[in-house]
Amino acid sequence: MGCWAIVPIKAAAGRKSRLADGLSPARRQWLARGMLERVLRAALATPAVDRVLLVSPEPQVLPAGIQLVFDRGCGRTEALEVGRAAARAGGATRLLVLAADLPLLAAADIEALVGAGGAGSLALAVDRHRGGTNALCLEPLVPFTFAFGPDSAARHADEAARRGLRLARVATPGLEFDVDTQADVARLRRSRVA
Repeated sequence: MGCWAIVPIKAAAGRKSRLADGLSPARRQWLARGMLERVLRAALATPAVDRVLLVSPEPQVLPAGIQLVFDRGCGRTEALEVGRAAARAGGATRLLVLAADLPLLAAADIEALVGAGGAGSLALAVDRHRGGTNALCLEPLVPFTFAFGPDSAARHADEAARRGLRLARVATPGLEFDVDTQADVARLRRSRVA
């Protein structure tokens, strides 16, 4: 069944909580929803992606072509395992993991990531600070352990080495820019004005 994209997202009330000092809950939810919609549209527009799964602990209004898979809201790792199980059951041959907070993501960025991956490899897209992981592409049957959180890029690279996977690093503006801080929000505003 080809390449399946998995996009995990928290419950609405917990999205972008690190921005609470500068944005109201309503603005944080609005921002998170807009970024999620951008990521989902980009995944749907990517020729290399055959199926898109949103993994969430709550119901969502979704565009056509997106499948909702429920998780228990216990974190990104659990959500990804739920998504990976659904992809395996559906016969996926490639697994693409995308963060939900990539406001500049385009289909070309995803194509670059998928193109860099392949049998026996892990394609890794890190944030612009080179510490966090914004996207991964790998085979769904590889017993790869997801390790999101601080310094996840290094942990994912180490896991690839431990599993004997060839590591392919992918850097594009759409994959590198995520929104975690007030400075990121300001940068996003500037990018939309320019």
